[in-house]
Amino acid sequence: MNPTATATGMWPKRVNTKIVGTTFEGRQELLAECRKQDIRELELVRDPMNRYDPNAIGVEARITDESGNPMTIRLGFLSNSDRVCSDCGRLVGGALFEKSRRLRCPDCDFEFGYDDPVVSRGPDGVAMMLCPQCGEDVELGLAKIVSCPGCSGTDFGRGGLATRLSRALAAGVRYRARVEDFTGGEIGSDGKVKSLGCNIRIDRVDA
Repeated sequence: MNPTATATGMWPKRVNTKIVGTTFEGRQELLAECRKQDIRELELVRDPMNRYDPNAIGVEARITDESGNPMTIRLGFLSNSDRVCSDCGRLVGGALFEKSRRLRCPDCDFEFGYDDPVVSRGPDGVAMMLCPQCGEDVELGLAKIVSCPGCSGTDFGRGGLATRLSRALAAGVRYRARVEDFTGGEIGSDGKVKSLGCNIRIDRVDA
């Protein structure tokens, strides 16, 4: 039996999101070129050596340079603050998790609230809290309880969007990413040009 096929139910099937980090390292010009060339196909690339997040997922595109040669460019990354609802697959913004004041211990399922957003820090700087029921350390980011706006589900698995997809790609699960639309570029009401962005759709490719 193919272990990848067996495990596909663990991974997100379809996600609509946007590329983050598009205003750094000259990516505004790269996005403008992608829009000019009507680029639609994208590639998700694991970036385990990323200095900010070992689970980072880069979003890359193939364009044609001025000489007509193909080249690969990085447009940005997937967000790791957003989470995927395990019940309906909806992407839920990280802001809801930041605001949540309820926790569920992953070891004993005990639910409790907290007053201080950070009680202690683990060895890697992760915010932790002691479960009052079983006494185990609880990682706040993974234990927060949020109800999905789409189905009211509260199961978001372990880790943000980039972490989930990084683990899926490492397990051999394949994904196809496409541009939904390019955003920004026009002059806003304040007279300034709005930053370019890119909304994308990610679909799991099942064997």
